[in-house]
Formats: sequence, C-alpha cells, structure tokens
Amino acid sequence: MKTAVLLLLSIVVSLALAEVALRASTPFPIEEAMANRKPDPLLLYRMNPGFPEIDANGFRNPEPLSRAFLVALGDSHTYGYNVRSEEAWPQQLGRMLGETVYNFGIGGYGILSYHTLMEQALSLQPRHVVVGLYLPNDIAGICPELEAPYANRRLHADPDAARITASCQRLMGKSLPASRKDSLANDARTALLGSALGSAVSHLVWKPLKTRLQLAGFLVDEKRYLRVQDPRNPGLVALGRLESHIAYMDLSGEDVSLLTSYAERHLVEMADLARSRGSALEILLIPSRERVMHGYLSRHGHPLPEVYHRLVEVESSLATHLQRFLREAGIPSVDLVPWLDKALEESGGVYPPREDGHPLVAGQHAYAEGAFEGLFHSSRHPR
Repeated sequence: MKTAVLLLLSIVVSLALAEVALRASTPFPIEEAMANRKPDPLLLYRMNPGFPEIDANGFRNPEPLSRAFLVALGDSHTYGYNVRSEEAWPQQLGRMLGETVYNFGIGGYGILSYHTLMEQALSLQPRHVVVGLYLPNDIAGICPELEAPYANRRLHADPDAARITASCQRLMGKSLPASRKDSLANDARTALLGSALGSAVSHLVWKPLKTRLQLAGFLVDEKRYLRVQDPRNPGLVALGRLESHIAYMDLSGEDVSLLTSYAERHLVEMADLARSRGSALEILLIPSRERVMHGYLSRHGHPLPEVYHRLVEVESSLATHLQRFLREAGIPSVDLVPWLDKALEESGGVYPPREDGHPLVAGQHAYAEGAFEGLFHSSRHPR
C-alpha cells in the first residue's frame, strides 16, 4: 500500500510539473479557448497577456505600438491560428510593404467587435485599417457578439433590434438541454483540454493520429465526412459544416439578409470614422476552405456531393453581394480566392489535412499576397 501511494504521488507530482513547464514554455498551451482569454469591459474578451506573443493590450504582437502604418482587424484567420505570430498575414503583409503593422485579430471576433475596436485602432494613426472578413461566420457571428456590453447597447438603440434578436434566435437555434451523461462527458473534456498537458497530448498525439487514420479510411463515417485523397492537398470535409455554412450565408433567407444589412451599416460607419481621421478602411474577403478547394477538386476530377456545390453557390453569391455593396460605399475590397487557388496548384499544403478551416503558412502567405496585390498594387491582380 505504501509503495502504491508513493507511486501515485510521484505520478501526480510529475504531471503537475509537466503542466507548469508547458504553461511556462509554450505560447498557447491551452486548447480550451476561454482558458487563453481575459474578460474585457466592452468586448467579451481579449487574449491573456501572460502568454508569449501576446502584448500588454491582449493582442498578438511583439509589443504594443504607439503608431502603425497599418492595423488589422479580424478573427482567428487574422490572429493566425495554426501559425506563429510572424507568419500571420498582417505581419507578412507588413514585411511586403516594409511598414509597421499592429494585429488586433482574435478568434471569435466579428464585425461588431471590429466596430468596437475602431477607436483603439485609429489611436495608432494608421494610414490603413484592413479588416479580414471571414465569410462563413462574420455575418451570423453577429449573434453571439450581441452578448458583449458595447454591442448590446448599440442593438437596443437600433430600430430593428427586435427583428435582429428574433433572427438570431432562429438562425442560431435554441440550445437543447444536455443529458446528465453528455454533461459529464463535456465537463471531463473541458477539464482535460483546459490543461496544458491535455492540450499537448490532444494536439501532438491524438489529433495527428486520428487524422492519419481517417485519411486512410479508418475512424471516419462516410455519411458525415468527405475524404479527399489528393497527393498534394489531402483532407477531410465535414458535411455538417457545409450545411451550417449554407445556413449562415444564404442571402435568400430573411434572417441572413437582415443580419447582412446590419453588418453593412457597421462597415460604413467604420469607413466614415476612418476617413474622418485621415485613414482608409479596406476589406479582405476571406473565403471558406471548402469554397477555395472546390475549384481545385473539380479540376482534378474529385467527385463532390450536391451540398458542396450548394455551399459554393451560396458563398459566392454573398461575396459578390458584399463586393458590390462595398464598391458602392467606396470601400476597397478584394476576394482572396484567386491567390489561394494559385497556392493550391503551385505548392499545396495550404490547409492542414485534418478537418480545419484555418490555413497553414502557405495560406497565410496567400492572404498577405492578395492584400498586397489586390489593395496596394491592384494592377497586379491575378486574372
């Protein structure tokens, strides 16, 4: 019994030391998102300044700046999920321009958060404010953002407040009460991924192993996943993800149409505020991985289900609508699909093999190249 107790104690101490070491030595050890964040009085949260790569303001930059030539607003695609800080598109774009850049991107942010951050962004006296607008969820993403104090106050002052609230309730759906068994499983998963050690095992061992098995045809439900067996760009596509993206982007529906109009009003206000301070607002339309891959897969003879074609139709329609609106409002914009498509053909490895919509370094480079050529050197836009 004494030996067993000592063994158990040594295991507990070893795990605790491993947890402390990982938290001290890795930039983002916690997979559970809220474990990386700090509450904010206006926004719902910012990043934890205690982590490496996060500055004192709670954003992913080497250090806070008093001035910057360009500031970037966006979600996890701008933050640079899957890549290091210097590999995210804002810093890559800064090197292409030879100018200073400050990155305000944080996962889960959307148009209302970008609107909230405009004053802070403009305090850096930038020449350019570039918004990375992720099409699949920045419109519907308004709904969860309405819980933030700043956004909630603005909503209640809006004449369409009741309709917007009703649209969000319909679009997001009502949460079903979880069973006790499901609740316990979720609590256990949260506790595991809320630790650095659990996150490390998940990222470094379980997820890569699971992805390899799925791409080989194991542990994958063919009714739920499309398995892309391409030598240059292999991957998994969750069919449920396609359906949810369609629901969030389909302008033919009253709810998405109303939320799009609400988002557009905020973008116009942001552009007007930028102009009044001698700056310019510009928009990067960031497409879904599935829309980017669609052309490549079709050209290379991969059969695709009808729901995949429907997603591309819906998202392309939203992109066209937004580009037309932004052009009429005098806000420069560029759709990044051509640059991502070029990267798929030339080098591959734009996205990870696992079911993940966030690009790798090659994809972030395509974002930066699209911004550089489409916004700053438009005559070099690929045809």
